[in-house]
Amino acid sequence: MKKKSHFITSMAVPLALLFVSTFLYSARPRASAHGSDFNRLTLTISSPKDGLAELEPVPIVVNLCNETSQTIVGHSALGFSNNFVKLFLVGGNGEAREIQNVSPVTGNTAAAPRELGPGESLEVKEALAFHLDKSFPRPGAYRIQAVLYDARWSNEIKSNVLTIHIHHPDGVTLEALNYIKRLGAASYFFSGVGFPSEEQARTALEDFTAKFSETGYGDYAAFLLGEHYFYGKDFTRAEQQLSLLSKKTDFVFADEAKKYLEKMKNDNASRRTP
Repeated sequence: MKKKSHFITSMAVPLALLFVSTFLYSARPRASAHGSDFNRLTLTISSPKDGLAELEPVPIVVNLCNETSQTIVGHSALGFSNNFVKLFLVGGNGEAREIQNVSPVTGNTAAAPRELGPGESLEVKEALAFHLDKSFPRPGAYRIQAVLYDARWSNEIKSNVLTIHIHHPDGVTLEALNYIKRLGAASYFFSGVGFPSEEQARTALEDFTAKFSETGYGDYAAFLLGEHYFYGKDFTRAEQQLSLLSKKTDFVFADEAKKYLEKMKNDNASRRTP
């Protein structure tokens, strides 16, 4: 065991360095965490599609940008499940009503402060897929606005107003819509939750993709099915579902599909390594 005097001596240098670094850090200019600075960040929402069929997931891209010439403290918890982004439907009179259940999984997560330098931005791609029958109950134009709260829930930023158009489908797309309604799954079919069991969810998605892959619903069903195969370690069929999606630039979860493919590739490489 080392002697106590040696332990104290060995700690002297790190403590001195800590004192110097703390002094230097406190002496240099830092980005202010005040709400007035957070409020200077720009929040934007957009969608690769503005025309959607009933119950078709609504793709939304959330972008947080620092358009000022100074560093500002924000955070990167932009995903809907993090609960720091709220979505509202804005009526013609300007009155806003919060969209409930924007994600099937939400929690009171913490948002670690993050500095955004001038011109820096953060972006998250999401899709509204839960309780669509309640949020968008009938065909028409819907105006959506996002509100982002800071890490302390003391300040907020409002986004632009995004307009999407929901239409009643026809042809094979109408058949797909009726299929979902007959299952009694209008509130959750594309959300990844809601079915009584994983097996029933997988069977429904397999049947749906076999019949309706060419509709606007098809990519979302294929993505969910690919996830089922991935977590069930059926990597061959997972790759079949996700490969095509990863190449679709207009599909909001194309990057997520690429991540799954990369994980499978790395997993295969690790198994081959002696």
